[in-house]
Formats: sequence, C-alpha cells, structure tokens
Amino acid sequence: REVGVDGNCGRICGIYCKCFENLIVATLHVANCKGALHPLVMNIATAYGRHGVNANAVAIGTVESPAIWKSALDSDPEILVKIGDRNPRGKVGTPEEAARVLVWLASEESALINGSLVVADGGWSIAAGTCRPQADGSWFDA
Repeated sequence: REVGVDGNCGRICGIYCKCFENLIVATLHVANCKGALHPLVMNIATAYGRHGVNANAVAIGTVESPAIWKSALDSDPEILVKIGDRNPRGKVGTPEEAARVLVWLASEESALINGSLVVADGGWSIAAGTCRPQADGSWFDA
C-alpha cells in the first residue's frame, strides 16, 4: 500500500440510486445489490479508515437523462416534469448537479464523511413517496 503525501490512500464513492428504494424501477437483482452498498461502505470505512481510505455511498435521486428515461418519455413526454413537481425543490436533478455531489465527496473537503450514505435527491425521499407505473397508466401512488 502506498500512502499519498497527505496520508490518504483514496476515496471510494459508490452510487446508490434512490429510484430503487422508492420503486421507480422494480428490478429485484439490481435493488438487492444497490441495497447492500451502504453496509459495504460502512465496513470498508471501519476496516480501512485508519489507513486513509474514505468510503461512502451517494443516493442520487431522479436525474434528467433522456437515455435512461427513454421508454418512460416515449409513453409520457412530461414524466420528468411530473416527477419534479412532486419533489420539494420543484424539479429533478441534472447530471451536473449529481456530478458535483460526487466531486465534493471525493475531495478533501469531505474528509470527515466516512461510511455514510449521502442522500442527494432534492428532498424526494422525505416528501414525495413512491413513483412507479400504475395499472391505470399513471406513475404515482395515490
């Protein structure tokens, strides 16, 4: 193991998508893997924190991405606006906003954060409930 000049060996930032927790996408195997991410970074932080390793996970909320949302946008071109309207901040995130959270977490400015799950969802998880295709064609639970 080689320690950097500042004593740090590195930073691990796992990405956990809030959509799996809130049932936007109900893919069993992916949800199980992502659900294990927080305990994994907690164990890495405990085992290797003394050696300069910071390990964290980021729970990213809904991010505007035409490629990821293609099928949903094909059936409802306003789906991201509708999801954003239910978010306390009034809109979904952008890829740049999500990237800034990861850049910060990988920086020295977040040195005190270790073994944590940072929720970056604009408040969705505390206010909006679940979002998934309903039998009537809508996307939200009543």
